[in-house]
Amino acid sequence: MTRTWLGIDAGTSVVKAALFDDEGAALAVAGHPLALVHGADDAVEQDLDAIVAAIAEVTREVSSGHDPHVVAITGQGDGCWLTDGSGRAVRPGLSWLDGRAGAMLGRWNADGVTEGVFRTNGTTVFPGAPGPLLAWLDEHEPDALDRATTAGACKDAVFTRLTGERATDPSDSSLPFGDGTGTGYSDDALDAMGLSHRRDLLAPITVPLPQAPLSTDGSRLLGLPAGTPISSGPFDFPACARGGGVREVGDALLIVGTTLGCMVHVDALATDGDPAGFSVATGEPGRWLRAMRRWSARRRWTGCCRRSASASTRSTRRSRPARPARAVWRCCPTSPRPASGPRSSTRTRPGRSRACG
Repeated sequence: MTRTWLGIDAGTSVVKAALFDDEGAALAVAGHPLALVHGADDAVEQDLDAIVAAIAEVTREVSSGHDPHVVAITGQGDGCWLTDGSGRAVRPGLSWLDGRAGAMLGRWNADGVTEGVFRTNGTTVFPGAPGPLLAWLDEHEPDALDRATTAGACKDAVFTRLTGERATDPSDSSLPFGDGTGTGYSDDALDAMGLSHRRDLLAPITVPLPQAPLSTDGSRLLGLPAGTPISSGPFDFPACARGGGVREVGDALLIVGTTLGCMVHVDALATDGDPAGFSVATGEPGRWLRAMRRWSARRRWTGCCRRSASASTRSTRRSRPARPARAVWRCCPTSPRPASGPRSSTRTRPGRSRACG
């Protein structure tokens, strides 16, 4: 029987699963919507048990009649998910959309904390990043942190539930607690955020990715044989880059979704200039994904599509035959200037591009 490969994405609004054959063709795809719970003071939380149940549902749907050779997990980045030693939620997960740490982040900006973190690992923070959220919990819900074994990413909580192993990968560990190498945490960054005393909540980093066999409990949950290899990470942004073929220095990827994200593969960690964007460790020594994002992409992309549709309608009303539409992706020989925002600086190597998706 042909080997199959199962990919799972624990997203923000949807859990997705896809089964692939050895040639990369999708044999089955399924999705299950997820709920976001909005509360006072810009709180946005999610139920980890609901996410795990959705993963079980879509896994059983797409893997029916197959025993995947490997199950690979990715998921939403940022946020803060408190779990015990078995991967059970101590409290609902704080989504990356949560804004309760906004006032704290304002103080950090004024006191130079955010700039200090950027100088350490090339990453800026926002209210829904792990640092501000963990600090908010430390201030407002210290008992929850005392009961937790891990404060980590969604995909890592799922990995623990399925395997019993506690681990994270270089991508999630590098934002914003990383030391810039992708293999360790920074004492300076933790101290600047007032979180040195919570360091033990950060999971061990496995390079290049955590891997472990599916446990007996995980087997019952997914309906797959115990011992099936499970891998975790990277989180969704760098996973898209990997899947999109970003391999060489200078390769870049643009993601147009709920969040607009652009990233370029670089061989130098940018920690100078004006703090902007974030640097994701790839697990390869001396390689990072330098990224910028914009939260309002969905609204702007919808407007662009509407304008395009309107222009197409006007074109068909002309007396002359309309030319077929043509989509063009152009990659100029430039790359983002990492430290000073989404601008460009001249490159000596010709750029190359490919449209996918």
